Amino acid sequence: MSIARESIAAAGGDDGEAVPSGPLHDATQIGRVVPTAMIFAQSDPPVSHTPVEDSPRSALDVAIEAYGRTVGAVLERAEELGPPVGAGGAVVPGERGAGLGARS
Repeated sequence: MSIARESIAAAGGDDGEAVPSGPLHDATQIGRVVPTAMIFAQSDPPVSHTPVEDSPRSALDVAIEAYGRTVGAVLERAEELGPPVGAGGAVVPGERGAGLGARS
């Protein structure tokens, strides 16, 4: 979450409260395996998944830049930590080795 929050701020966005998403996004399932965050663009009115939802271009630009910054920062962090490796080379969440692909 901290990487996403820092990326949002660097992109010029306002980091509001972290809120769980009501709809069952893919992040709901993958979040059970690895830390997961979603970046949303500001909507006016502040509603989601309704016909009146509208995000101004400036809000979309901030969200897209924040997403790119988040992905870049996560990849840099993964490169520093190395891949999670378990017995026999199996991937085990939370364990670290050398190279790309780890998570903290």
